Amino acid sequence: HGSASGDQQDVSSKADLPSHQSDRFAHSESDASAVAQESLKVALGQTQGLKVSGGLLSVVAVEKVEGEAMVAQIKGESRYIFDVSFDLKVAFKWMGTNFDAGMQRAEALICVADFASETTLESRDNAPAVSLHWTDAGALDARKRIELEQAVGASAWPPAQGSLMAEVVQVLRRWVCKLPDVLRLGLERERQAGREAPGA
Repeated sequence: HGSASGDQQDVSSKADLPSHQSDRFAHSESDASAVAQESLKVALGQTQGLKVSGGLLSVVAVEKVEGEAMVAQIKGESRYIFDVSFDLKVAFKWMGTNFDAGMQRAEALICVADFASETTLESRDNAPAVSLHWTDAGALDARKRIELEQAVGASAWPPAQGSLMAEVVQVLRRWVCKLPDVLRLGLERERQAGREAPGA
């Protein structure tokens, strides 16, 4: 019994130390949501456009990135955990059939929710929710609209090869690979800023 109470005292004294000096089997978490959101926004802005249906389909703006990301220390190992959602504004631009019509444009919003560390990019396991909403499709005829919805590829996970969402998945794959470095550097910068802040 005496040794158990000794252990408890030991734990309480360690709790006062900075996390990196405490027991390496302890579980600690660092919130890296802001860093993850910013890096994802930049990455998604680099999605490659597609030439389809006689025009160009592309991501023109990353409207919103939300969610959480953290670095969890579990038994001395770093785990990178995230659950994010984002909206992409996409535009399709094409030349009108007669010269007077000039350049035509239609716009839609792709909403992706629950893209998480458990999501697999090659299978339906833990698939995110993906939806497409037309915000300005007045210039599209029914046939072109169907063609474009197939070209966006929001109706299936993983998205069909050659679709705009397949390009988004390539971006997400690269982002997930780089995430450990991005979060480590981001948290280090935040710690540095905290140390340099007045009164810190």
